[in-house]
Amino acid sequence: MRGSVYCRSGTDVVGRKIMEAHLRACMYAGLRVTGINLECLPGMIEFQVGPLEGVLTADHTWMARYILIRMCEEFGVAGRLRCACA
Repeated sequence: MRGSVYCRSGTDVVGRKIMEAHLRACMYAGLRVTGINLECLPGMIEFQVGPLEGVLTADHTWMARYILIRMCEEFGVAGRLRCACA
């Protein structure tokens, strides 16, 4: 299973439309989202925020998460959204 989805690219990637809409919305809002990538399971997507100083990192992260939740509502997958923060 890992080989068929890990580091995958293309138009048929699960969650790609949400991922791109989220990135555009964050950029429009002026948030410092500096990276986004697919993880090893279908639909598992990660985004990175920063570098920023102090509490700004948390502010940008929380707003990016809020925008992601709203995007998932728009795409009809809000009930299946799971956030994991390290």
